[in-house]
Amino acid sequence: MADDLGYGDVGYNGHPIIKTPNLDAMSREGLRFDRFYAPTVCSPTRGSVLTGRHPFRYGIFTANAGPAENEDIPSKYILRHEEITLAEALKTAGYSTAHFGKWHLGDFKGPKKSSPDEHGFDHWFSTVRKVQTLDPDFYYEDGHRVPGPLKGDDSEVIMDRALKFIRASAADHKPFLTLIWFHSPHEPTLASHDYRAMYSKYPEKEQQYYGTVTATDAQMGRLRTELRTLGIADNTLLWFCSDNGPWPNNPGSTAGLRGHKGQLWEGGIRMPAILEWPAVIKHPRTTAVPINSEDFYPTILDYLAITMPHQPKLDGISLRPLIDGDGSAMPQRSHPMGFELGNMAAWMDDRYKLVAILQGPADGEEGGGKKTKGRGKAAGQWRPIEKLTLYDLLADPKEQHDLSTEKPDVLNSMRSSLESWRHSCQESFAGKDYTNPNQH
Repeated sequence: MADDLGYGDVGYNGHPIIKTPNLDAMSREGLRFDRFYAPTVCSPTRGSVLTGRHPFRYGIFTANAGPAENEDIPSKYILRHEEITLAEALKTAGYSTAHFGKWHLGDFKGPKKSSPDEHGFDHWFSTVRKVQTLDPDFYYEDGHRVPGPLKGDDSEVIMDRALKFIRASAADHKPFLTLIWFHSPHEPTLASHDYRAMYSKYPEKEQQYYGTVTATDAQMGRLRTELRTLGIADNTLLWFCSDNGPWPNNPGSTAGLRGHKGQLWEGGIRMPAILEWPAVIKHPRTTAVPINSEDFYPTILDYLAITMPHQPKLDGISLRPLIDGDGSAMPQRSHPMGFELGNMAAWMDDRYKLVAILQGPADGEEGGGKKTKGRGKAAGQWRPIEKLTLYDLLADPKEQHDLSTEKPDVLNSMRSSLESWRHSCQESFAGKDYTNPNQH
């Protein structure tokens, strides 16, 4: 998973400058998701990958702020220990598990401790929050601080450790789960000399951004090559995605989609995404079926026939009918998707998207593209709907034409579903999903 990589920041989605040859090749050989969505932003999206649940169910309402060096400032949110994670589920099937890169779901010490090993990861080489993407520092390995700064592109530093773990797992003939969560191209965005030189005719900010994306692409190439060298590529599910859209003051591209990071418009939540699995996806395909990072968890558990006792309510669905064969068994999504962030909420099916502006943005939260101080309601507190708009994403992916007065029946039906889902998330946050007596 990349960090803040926009829908239009890859060559296969039409970026005229950024070079992403490895992701482009992956898109030509695997299953390309043209409507892949993140539920909100950084920390919440990461939690959704691990749990299959919308972050409002487990109480990560927006991104944990601050750089990794501010270790004395605790994270605002943590991934609750009551949650069942993908790593914990796969360990029941004999998998070794590891996390590399940006964690952002809790601290590694102190009152907000919620580290990878507490959520099922056998091994981890991770940072609490963001770090610069060149000569990075503030890494921990299995709970111990790694002396730094480390030299080189951060994406290469991460991949070096991930490949070591993958090689060891392959040598032991042990199935493995590896989460590789790059920091790039999130700021502080710095590229090495060689990658900057590829874009030398552009302003420095663009050189840094474009170079960092290409550096990450190169590491995806290393990963794909290594899986083939080890002879395990055919039966490895290799997913790639981003966690949210780009900030408006960065060179990142939404490919013309409305909005940016911190908003629930398409530019903030529609991401580049690909799945490569040669044993099953034998021919390259693209799909316009909307999917979500919440779908990873139920999809993988479905393929491995894992059922977790005391499973909390899921928002994600299994994509197995979409992945198997030619995908004709899943021509559309079986259940709509809900979103909430700051002063926005949304409900989306295969065609329509309902966007709600909520009363009173939360104090300090990102939503609608703004940050607030000293006003508004607490994060996660219920906010009534103030305004509704409706869009036909098939005809109007840039969300320019509001259909709310033209299709009142669609609007009213979707509003009812959105409100039911929001109430369900409130109940989950209150703990009603935790049925295990050891969960509290």
